Amino acid sequence: AHQKHRVEYTSAEPPCIWLAIHGNLQQKQN
Repeated sequence: AHQKHRVEYTSAEPPCIWLAIHGNLQQKQN
């Protein structure tokens, strides 16, 4: 649920920003 909410929030941001944020989160998790 938290990830879904985050996706909805970042959807308002430009794709490049969304990719940067999403990429950073994945790198931290991995």
